[in-house]
Amino acid sequence: MTRRPSSSFRPRIVILLLLVSSCAGKDFEEVLESVPVVPIDLVVNSLKCGLASAVEQDKLNRSGLFGSKAVVMLSVNIVQGRTATGEITAGIPVSTGIVTPKLGFGHESTLTRNSKLDFIVNLNSRTSAICLVAGPASRDAGFSLWLSKVVGGINAAVGGAPTASISKYTYESDFIVKDTGGGGLDVAIVPVKVSASASATRSDIQNMKIEIAAVHFKKGKPVAGGQEFDIPLER
Repeated sequence: MTRRPSSSFRPRIVILLLLVSSCAGKDFEEVLESVPVVPIDLVVNSLKCGLASAVEQDKLNRSGLFGSKAVVMLSVNIVQGRTATGEITAGIPVSTGIVTPKLGFGHESTLTRNSKLDFIVNLNSRTSAICLVAGPASRDAGFSLWLSKVVGGINAAVGGAPTASISKYTYESDFIVKDTGGGGLDVAIVPVKVSASASATRSDIQNMKIEIAAVHFKKGKPVAGGQEFDIPLER
Protein backbone atom coordinates (compact mmCIF):
# COMPACT_ATOMS: atom_id res chain seq x y z
CA MET A 1 0.00 0.00 0.00
CA THR A 2 1.45 3.38 -1.11
CA ARG A 3 1.59 6.04 1.59
CA ARG A 4 0.55 9.52 0.51
CA PRO A 5 2.67 12.49 1.63
CA SER A 6 1.20 14.40 4.51
CA SER A 7 -0.39 17.79 3.81
CA SER A 8 2.25 19.50 5.97
CA PHE A 9 4.99 18.36 3.57
CA ARG A 10 3.58 19.84 0.36
CA PRO A 11 4.08 23.57 1.08
CA ARG A 12 7.79 22.99 1.66
CA ILE A 13 8.24 21.83 -1.94
CA VAL A 14 6.45 24.91 -3.24
CA ILE A 15 8.53 27.23 -1.08
CA LEU A 16 11.75 25.57 -2.23
CA LEU A 17 10.84 26.00 -5.90
CA LEU A 18 10.01 29.67 -5.37
CA LEU A 19 13.35 30.27 -3.69
CA VAL A 20 15.27 28.57 -6.50
CA SER A 21 13.36 30.54 -9.12
CA SER A 22 13.96 33.82 -7.31
CA CYS A 23 17.70 33.26 -6.99
CA ALA A 24 18.09 32.22 -10.65
CA GLY A 25 16.40 35.39 -11.84
CA LYS A 26 18.70 37.69 -9.87
CA ASP A 27 21.80 36.06 -11.35
CA PHE A 28 21.04 37.70 -14.69
CA GLU A 29 20.19 41.21 -13.52
CA GLU A 30 22.58 44.14 -13.73
CA VAL A 31 23.49 45.86 -10.50
CA LEU A 32 23.74 49.58 -11.07
CA GLU A 33 27.18 51.10 -10.53
CA SER A 34 28.87 47.68 -10.75
CA VAL A 35 28.63 47.24 -14.54
CA PRO A 36 31.99 48.01 -16.23
CA VAL A 37 31.56 50.82 -18.76
CA VAL A 38 33.64 52.87 -21.19
CA PRO A 39 32.89 56.47 -22.18
CA ILE A 40 31.15 57.05 -25.54
CA ASP A 41 34.12 59.12 -26.76
CA LEU A 42 36.20 55.94 -27.05
CA VAL A 43 33.90 54.63 -29.81
CA VAL A 44 33.79 58.02 -31.55
CA ASN A 45 37.59 58.36 -31.48
CA SER A 46 37.99 54.82 -32.82
CA LEU A 47 35.76 55.56 -35.81
CA LYS A 48 37.59 58.82 -36.51
CA CYS A 49 40.90 56.94 -36.48
CA GLY A 50 39.58 54.28 -38.86
CA LEU A 51 38.20 56.85 -41.28
CA ALA A 52 41.38 58.94 -41.22
CA SER A 53 43.52 55.85 -41.82
CA ALA A 54 41.42 54.85 -44.85
CA VAL A 55 41.83 58.31 -46.40
CA GLU A 56 45.58 58.20 -45.80
CA GLN A 57 45.78 54.72 -47.33
CA ASP A 58 44.21 55.83 -50.64
CA LYS A 59 47.41 56.73 -52.48
CA LEU A 60 45.73 56.55 -55.93
CA ASN A 61 42.90 58.89 -54.92
CA ARG A 62 40.27 56.41 -56.12
CA SER A 63 38.18 55.97 -52.97
CA GLY A 64 36.33 59.28 -53.09
CA LEU A 65 36.75 59.55 -49.32
CA PHE A 66 38.85 62.72 -49.14
CA GLY A 67 36.53 65.73 -48.98
CA SER A 68 33.46 63.62 -48.22
CA LYS A 69 31.36 63.40 -45.06
CA ALA A 70 30.79 60.22 -43.04
CA VAL A 71 27.31 60.14 -41.51
CA VAL A 72 27.62 58.01 -38.36
CA MET A 73 24.51 56.68 -36.59
CA LEU A 74 25.09 54.95 -33.25
CA SER A 75 22.26 53.17 -31.47
CA VAL A 76 23.71 52.22 -28.10
CA ASN A 77 22.98 51.58 -24.45
CA ILE A 78 24.31 54.20 -22.08
CA VAL A 79 24.09 53.03 -18.48
CA GLN A 80 25.62 54.10 -15.19
CA GLY A 81 28.59 52.02 -14.15
CA ARG A 82 32.25 52.12 -13.17
CA THR A 83 35.20 52.87 -15.41
CA ALA A 84 38.57 51.12 -15.14
CA THR A 85 39.70 53.82 -12.69
CA GLY A 86 36.69 53.19 -10.42
CA GLU A 87 34.86 56.36 -11.40
CA ILE A 88 31.06 56.14 -11.53
CA THR A 89 29.89 57.52 -14.86
CA ALA A 90 27.48 56.99 -17.74
CA GLY A 91 28.97 54.89 -20.51
CA ILE A 92 28.66 51.86 -22.78
CA PRO A 93 28.67 48.48 -20.98
CA VAL A 94 31.77 46.34 -21.49
CA SER A 95 31.20 42.72 -22.52
CA THR A 96 33.63 40.75 -20.38
CA GLY A 97 33.01 37.40 -22.07
CA ILE A 98 32.42 35.75 -18.69
CA VAL A 99 29.20 37.25 -17.37
CA THR A 100 27.18 38.95 -20.07
CA PRO A 101 25.25 41.93 -18.71
CA LYS A 102 21.51 41.37 -18.98
CA LEU A 103 18.58 43.58 -18.18
CA GLY A 104 16.38 42.83 -15.18
CA PHE A 105 12.69 43.64 -14.99
CA GLY A 106 13.39 46.38 -12.45
CA HIS A 107 15.69 48.40 -14.70
CA GLU A 108 13.38 50.16 -17.14
CA SER A 109 15.92 52.98 -17.43
CA THR A 110 18.46 50.69 -19.14
CA LEU A 111 16.43 49.49 -22.11
CA THR A 112 18.37 48.06 -25.03
CA ARG A 113 19.75 50.80 -27.27
CA ASN A 114 18.30 53.59 -25.19
CA SER A 115 20.36 56.29 -26.91
CA LYS A 116 20.71 57.36 -30.55
CA LEU A 117 23.69 59.48 -31.52
CA ASP A 118 23.98 60.83 -35.05
CA PHE A 119 27.01 62.86 -36.09
CA ILE A 120 29.07 63.80 -39.14
CA VAL A 121 32.80 63.29 -39.61
CA ASN A 122 34.35 65.63 -42.20
CA LEU A 123 37.07 63.74 -44.07
CA ASN A 124 39.16 66.78 -44.90
CA SER A 125 42.56 65.50 -43.81
CA ARG A 126 44.97 63.04 -45.42
CA THR A 127 46.76 62.16 -42.16
CA SER A 128 45.90 59.70 -39.39
CA ALA A 129 47.35 61.79 -36.56
CA ILE A 130 44.09 61.32 -34.63
CA CYS A 131 45.10 57.70 -34.01
CA LEU A 132 47.96 58.84 -31.77
CA VAL A 133 45.50 60.25 -29.22
CA ALA A 134 42.39 58.15 -29.91
CA GLY A 135 42.71 55.90 -26.86
CA PRO A 136 43.16 52.15 -26.33
CA ALA A 137 40.76 51.10 -29.11
CA SER A 138 42.30 53.34 -31.75
CA ARG A 139 40.89 51.29 -34.65
CA ASP A 140 37.86 49.06 -34.28
CA ALA A 141 37.85 45.49 -35.58
CA GLY A 142 34.67 45.97 -37.62
CA PHE A 143 34.06 49.07 -39.69
CA SER A 144 37.68 50.28 -39.79
CA LEU A 145 38.96 46.90 -40.96
CA TRP A 146 36.18 46.64 -43.54
CA LEU A 147 36.84 50.11 -44.96
CA SER A 148 40.58 49.48 -45.08
CA LYS A 149 40.05 46.29 -47.11
CA VAL A 150 37.63 48.08 -49.47
CA VAL A 151 40.08 50.91 -50.15
CA GLY A 152 42.86 48.38 -50.72
CA GLY A 153 40.65 46.54 -53.24
CA ILE A 154 39.79 49.76 -55.06
CA ASN A 155 43.48 50.60 -55.40
CA ALA A 156 44.19 47.12 -56.76
CA ALA A 157 41.37 47.16 -59.34
CA VAL A 158 42.31 47.39 -63.03
CA GLY A 159 41.62 50.79 -64.61
CA GLY A 160 40.42 51.59 -68.12
CA ALA A 161 37.19 50.88 -69.99
CA PRO A 162 34.62 50.14 -68.84
CA THR A 163 35.28 52.95 -66.40
CA ALA A 164 34.28 52.66 -62.76
CA SER A 165 34.01 54.98 -59.79
CA ILE A 166 32.76 54.66 -56.24
CA SER A 167 29.33 56.15 -55.51
CA LYS A 168 28.54 55.36 -51.88
CA TYR A 169 29.68 53.34 -48.87
CA THR A 170 27.17 51.83 -46.43
CA TYR A 171 28.12 49.79 -43.37
CA GLU A 172 25.90 48.49 -40.57
CA SER A 173 26.68 46.04 -37.79
CA ASP A 174 25.98 45.15 -34.17
CA PHE A 175 29.06 45.33 -31.98
CA ILE A 176 30.30 44.89 -28.44
CA VAL A 177 33.03 46.66 -26.49
CA LYS A 178 35.26 43.88 -25.20
CA ASP A 179 37.89 43.94 -22.48
CA THR A 180 41.11 42.56 -23.97
CA GLY A 181 42.82 41.93 -20.66
CA GLY A 182 43.86 45.31 -19.37
CA GLY A 183 41.22 45.56 -16.67
CA GLY A 184 39.19 47.98 -18.76
CA LEU A 185 42.26 49.96 -19.86
CA ASP A 186 42.59 48.02 -23.12
CA VAL A 187 39.38 47.38 -25.04
CA ALA A 188 38.37 46.36 -28.55
CA ILE A 189 35.28 47.24 -30.57
CA VAL A 190 34.22 43.91 -32.08
CA PRO A 191 31.38 43.25 -34.59
CA VAL A 192 28.92 40.49 -33.64
CA LYS A 193 25.97 38.75 -35.25
CA VAL A 194 23.09 38.15 -32.87
CA SER A 195 19.40 37.33 -32.93
CA ALA A 196 16.72 39.93 -32.32
CA SER A 197 15.88 38.32 -28.98
CA ALA A 198 19.50 38.53 -27.81
CA SER A 199 19.89 42.20 -28.73
CA ALA A 200 16.65 42.97 -26.87
CA THR A 201 17.90 41.53 -23.57
CA ARG A 202 21.64 42.20 -23.59
CA SER A 203 22.74 45.71 -22.75
CA ASP A 204 26.28 45.09 -24.05
CA ILE A 205 25.14 44.80 -27.69
CA GLN A 206 25.25 48.06 -29.64
CA ASN A 207 24.65 49.03 -33.28
CA MET A 208 26.38 51.34 -35.73
CA LYS A 209 25.49 52.43 -39.25
CA ILE A 210 27.79 54.56 -41.40
CA GLU A 211 27.08 56.10 -44.80
CA ILE A 212 29.59 57.95 -46.97
CA ALA A 213 28.75 59.56 -50.32
CA ALA A 214 31.98 59.57 -52.36
CA VAL A 215 33.18 62.81 -53.99
CA HIS A 216 35.93 64.05 -56.29
CA PHE A 217 37.14 67.55 -57.00
CA LYS A 218 36.59 69.47 -60.21
CA LYS A 219 38.11 72.92 -60.46
CA GLY A 220 38.60 72.91 -56.71
CA LYS A 221 34.99 72.06 -55.84
CA PRO A 222 33.62 68.71 -54.62
CA VAL A 223 31.49 66.80 -57.13
CA ALA A 224 29.30 63.80 -56.34
CA GLY A 225 30.89 60.41 -57.02
CA GLY A 226 34.48 59.29 -56.71
CA GLN A 227 37.13 59.84 -59.37
CA GLU A 228 37.11 57.35 -62.26
CA PHE A 229 39.87 54.80 -61.85
CA ASP A 230 43.17 55.90 -63.38
CA ILE A 231 41.84 59.28 -64.54
CA PRO A 232 43.91 62.19 -63.14
CA LEU A 233 42.25 64.99 -61.22
CA GLU A 234 41.17 68.03 -63.21
CA ARG A 235 42.84 71.20 -61.98
